[in-house]
Amino acid sequence: MKIINCIYSKNKLDFKKYIKIAKADDVISYHDVITKLLKGDGKIDKPSDFVISSYIRKKIIKAITDKNTKTIVYAIKNLDIDTIKCIKTLINDYYSENIVFNLIVIKNKRLVIHLNDEFITEFNSVKYYEL
Repeated sequence: MKIINCIYSKNKLDFKKYIKIAKADDVISYHDVITKLLKGDGKIDKPSDFVISSYIRKKIIKAITDKNTKTIVYAIKNLDIDTIKCIKTLINDYYSENIVFNLIVIKNKRLVIHLNDEFITEFNSVKYYEL
């Protein structure tokens, strides 16, 4: 069984604070991917969405197929149901055993979130975490 903790936060700093205390075998972060790609090519301001998505896809596949990885923390950029469904489809294409999908929302005074029922049903649990 694998556990995928999808983390949603207002900013990169809140996510970084959370992963310091989270127990995870692998961390996949949109922000870290952009940083890594920018370091590799100093000539561009921001990598294209296609390049970012491809890199994240590779990291997800690597994490989900690694026998030693049990818990994955994935920073989601937005609360879009289609994004979540695509991630779940990708994971299910490479891993056929039981998967637990959790959503953890890091509370922030300036972050007001309204999750609809359809979105919530994509996860085994939804938790709010205060730093």
